[in-house]
Parts: sequence; C-alpha cells; structure tokens
Amino acid sequence: MKQEEVMRIQMEVEAKDSETRRLQEEVENARRKEEELKAQQLANATKGHLKEENTHDEDDELVNGDVSRDLDTDENIIDPINERRTLAERNENLQGQLLTLKQDLAQLRDETKETA
Repeated sequence: MKQEEVMRIQMEVEAKDSETRRLQEEVENARRKEEELKAQQLANATKGHLKEENTHDEDDELVNGDVSRDLDTDENIIDPINERRTLAERNENLQGQLLTLKQDLAQLRDETKETA
C-alpha cells in the first residue's frame, strides 16, 4: 500500500517535471521567435533608411553634392515672421495709445477737486 502511494507520487512528480520541461521549451521557442522578428524588423527598417539615403545617388556627380530643386510649399502654413512688428511700430502704437489715454484723462479730470 505504501509502495503504491510512493509510486503514484513519483509518477506525478515525473509528469510535472515533463510538463515543466515542455513549457520551458515553449517559452524558449517563443523568445527565439521574438528575437528573430525583432532582428528582421530592424533589418527591414535599416533597409528602408538606406533606400531613402540612396535616392540622391544620381546627384553624386555634382560638385559638393549640391542639389538644386524646387521645394514643395504649403500655402496654408502661417509664417510668424510675416506677422512680426518692428520695435518702432510697437512704440508708435504704444505712443498713440498713451496719447489717447492722456486726452481721456484730461476730459474726465474734475478741476474743482484738485488739491493745492
């Protein structure tokens, strides 16, 4: 009876060991596949960058690699430089505002309440 119990436990342990090894192999295979995919993605990305870099090979004969091409422009882009005002323009505007405020103040001033 005791012998049968020991044998049963031993068989369970062996089954668990076998299952553990199988799962470890599965994990290892999954890791290998993941590494292979990462390497393949890196290689593909590198190839893509190399292709982009080599698109100007026909221009290599030009002196210093200078390339004359028209740039694509997007007319919807707002250029902040066009909206800039010079310091003189801002000062003129502020001087005008100051003058207007002085005139408003002069009109609103109640001369009867001035202190001596």
